[in-house]
Amino acid sequence: MKTTLKAICDSAFYTQDSKKLNIIGIFERIVLKDFPAVHPQLSAVFSFEGEPGEGGEYYFDITDSQGVKIADTSDKSQKFLLGVNGRLNLIINLSFIKFSHSGVYKFNLYNKVSNVKEQLEFEVLELGK
Repeated sequence: MKTTLKAICDSAFYTQDSKKLNIIGIFERIVLKDFPAVHPQLSAVFSFEGEPGEGGEYYFDITDSQGVKIADTSDKSQKFLLGVNGRLNLIINLSFIKFSHSGVYKFNLYNKVSNVKEQLEFEVLELGK
């Protein structure tokens, strides 16, 4: 199984009629007013391709530059299977993520079955600095 797309964005969803993947506002940085600060919403999107029915079990965390976790789902892993076409789009929507300081953060997606880790790096900045 290989990753064909990964992005962090404002919002991601499927259209109801045709099930098209929509990715809105891809970004590499968040600008917040004061710290600690809460970002209202973000989405992480991953597209996988491989053999039909191939699967895995994923969980994710978000870490700062020192490796401190600000979000962690390692105790709530979820299983997934690639479709009959050998593809899968995974959307992870998050709300009210608290950032204690500015700096570089990483969204880490782990596959427990294959021991593969995908990573999205983004920067959190303070407004006016």
